[in-house]
Amino acid sequence: MAANDKDLKKARGGVPAPQYYNQAIDDYQYATGRDGAGDMYPVGSKLLKTGHVTVTTPGTAVQFPAIACREVTIIGLDTNTGPVFVGDSDVSATTYGVKLNKDGSITLPVADTSLVYLDSAVAGEGVSYVAL
Repeated sequence: MAANDKDLKKARGGVPAPQYYNQAIDDYQYATGRDGAGDMYPVGSKLLKTGHVTVTTPGTAVQFPAIACREVTIIGLDTNTGPVFVGDSDVSATTYGVKLNKDGSITLPVADTSLVYLDSAVAGEGVSYVAL
C-alpha cells in the first residue's frame, strides 16, 4: 500500500497530528520526541531480520529477499575465498558499489533489502545480513 491510501491521524479538534508514514506497518504513526519536543525518529521494522545470500552462478546478480527496513548491514562470509560485490541489479566483478572481502561489512540505509544485489567470481560465495 502507499501512504496516499491511508487516513492521517487526528489530534484533538480533528486537526491532523504530527506524524510520519511507516512502510513496515503500512500506516501513519504519531511523531513523538524527547520531553515533548518535535524530534522524531522513524523506524522500519521493529523486528530484526537476518539471513544469508549466496551466489550460485558467478556473473549472475542475486537479489536480496524483500524485507522492509531502514538499513541493512551486509557481512562477507568468513568462508569466502574471494571478494563478493554488492550493488544494484547491474552488479558484477567490474561494476559494483562495494567490494567485500571475507568478514568485511557495509551498512546501507535502504527502505527494502530487495534494492540490494550480490555477485561474486566464485560459486558458493556469499554474505550474511542483518536488517533493521
